[in-house]
Amino acid sequence: PDVKAVCGEGRLAKKAAKVGGAAKAPGGGGGGGAKPNKPKKDPKPAQKKKQPKKEGNQDGLTVTKEEDFGEWFSELVTKAEFLDYGPTGLRVSGCYILRPWAYEIWEAIRDFLDAEFKKRDVKNAYF
Repeated sequence: PDVKAVCGEGRLAKKAAKVGGAAKAPGGGGGGGAKPNKPKKDPKPAQKKKQPKKEGNQDGLTVTKEEDFGEWFSELVTKAEFLDYGPTGLRVSGCYILRPWAYEIWEAIRDFLDAEFKKRDVKNAYF
């Protein structure tokens, strides 16, 4: 049987043509009414193309909250010197360093909530 008739126009047909032999149809048959194989689609989802960094706005941020909330928030807390993600190459996803200003804010929130929890006889927990 003709390689193109059995394998379609995909990679298998091209490889079989290079080798000089006929490729067998899927299922072990040698043709005889076998449908040509369609090339498989790439299963990878389309990824967003990374756009080049824009120049910062008046606050020094390169992205707006509406464009990409995650990137905007990350830029905001690092530019405000609340958080640091550690040295490049040693960063761990989901981990960050609370800088002094952020830690003071956290202590104030924690102390307030702790007092409120104690008033209501609620046990405190961290997660």
